[in-house]
This record gives sequence, structure tokens and C-alpha cells, in this order.
Amino acid sequence: MDAPDFVAEDSVFIARVNVTGVTGFYSADYDIVFNPSVFEVGNVTSGQIDGNLIPVDTWQVIIPGVIRVVQNAEELYGVSGSGYIAELHFHVIGSDSSSSEIDFSDGVFNDINANQIPATWTGKASIGVYESGDANDDGSVNSLDITKLQRIIIGLDNRTPGADANGDGNVNALDITKIELLIMGN
Repeated sequence: MDAPDFVAEDSVFIARVNVTGVTGFYSADYDIVFNPSVFEVGNVTSGQIDGNLIPVDTWQVIIPGVIRVVQNAEELYGVSGSGYIAELHFHVIGSDSSSSEIDFSDGVFNDINANQIPATWTGKASIGVYESGDANDDGSVNSLDITKLQRIIIGLDNRTPGADANGDGNVNALDITKIELLIMGN
């Protein structure tokens, strides 16, 4: 599973279901388990193994916090290689300091003859939620976050998940401006 370590409140992110060294892949079904008070699934889309599209036939919520994904690469008659078999599109509904693991359950890979392909399902993702602009991670956005952000920018402190207040992937003076706007209610 390939997913970010931290995500902002009310954001959207993608987790990839990675696969390495698969031989003769034809179909799969598996469950994805997560905390439904932190994330909701918006979509599950196709993956790729060595450049070959691995379509998602269907997915559905089994119970809150568990989705089942069914895939079939019938047009390819078996695929070998590495890549990812699906992308899971999550919406963050949890609040600051909440977290969830995203894990596999009851997964099966099959070949074209409906024989199970041996697979080890690994790579559980643990994801924490943060409030954008909460650079000092105290649960609120205020002037203390501006000071923390200044310390991060000049290299005195390590980067925190909430430091990238404007979500552009960088921590710089634009984030100070964004925090000032958040403090003012904008």
C-alpha cells in the first residue's frame, strides 16, 4: 500500500495497492479496511502492471469501513510484473489528530485457469490527519503557528505536517500569509 503519512482535514488523497513480481495475474478480489470516521472512499480506479491496464470491474461498501474490490484483466490473458492494481480515492472526514490504518483483508489473486496465485499482502498504511496551518500541532491555528513556521523556514525546527498551510508542497512565506488569513477567518 502506498499512501501519504499525513493528510489535511477535508482533503482528498490516493492510496495505491502495489504489487511486485506477480506472474500470470488474471483477476483479484480483496477487501480494504479503514476507519470510517476518518475516511470515506469516493472511487476505486484501475491500476497498471508493467504498463498494462488492470481494470476495476466493481467495488462496493460491504460495511462501513470495509470495501470489496473485484478486478479482471480478461483481455490480457495473464499479466506478469510489478506496479499497482488499483488506486483508492479517499476523502478525509476525520478531524485534527485522528488517524486510521488502511489494510488488506481476504485478498486473492487468480490466474487465467482460476487457480489462486500465491501472494503476500503487505504494506498496511497508517495515516494521520492534521489541520492545515497548525504548524506547531497544538490543535488550533494561531500566532504560535506563525512563529513555528518561521523557525521551520530558517531551519531551526523540522517540518511538521500542518506547516504547508496552502497545500502547495512547499513550506515558505506563502504559508505564513495563509496562516494569517486563517487566523482572520478567511
